[in-house]
Amino acid sequence: MALCMLVLGTPSVFSDEAPASIHIGGAGISGSDWTVDQLQKQFAKEVTSVEYAGHGAKHTYACIPLVSLLKAAGAPAVLKMEPKADPKTKSHSLRFVAVVRGRDGYVVAFSFTELLPDVGGRHVWVALDEDGQPISDQEGPIRLLSPDDQKPARSVHQLADITILDTAAATTRPDGTP
Repeated sequence: MALCMLVLGTPSVFSDEAPASIHIGGAGISGSDWTVDQLQKQFAKEVTSVEYAGHGAKHTYACIPLVSLLKAAGAPAVLKMEPKADPKTKSHSLRFVAVVRGRDGYVVAFSFTELLPDVGGRHVWVALDEDGQPISDQEGPIRLLSPDDQKPARSVHQLADITILDTAAATTRPDGTP
């Protein structure tokens, strides 16, 4: 399971203390903070054991799907197919991206297209414990796992925040025009 938040102006200096919670915010949702205890309680029926190998060792993590956390935080992580809809709003949720940041500043991104079970079905997990114990301060207290990736480049230690971006938001070209 993974969590994601986009925060403009996030400080470039990160604390050495493990955050007690992760923050989720960004496009169209009010920010929320989630602790391990809150995640374990709210998603008790969705907690899944996931085996994941890293640094030569295999561990079993108690995880929740990232997409479930995004939905609970208010992100538009539900696919509603509307064939006759205006192309600007058709399949609305497919235009969003979750930017996930670790406490050390490591950042990865997942499109909602790949996360939604009806479309990409990629398994991305928010890990709440490791081998039945709290995740170490060096790795946690919350981790993001992406076991479907060929390389573990999008797994994030010490998950700090998740930011939701709306890719349909207007951008400015180099000449200053929208």
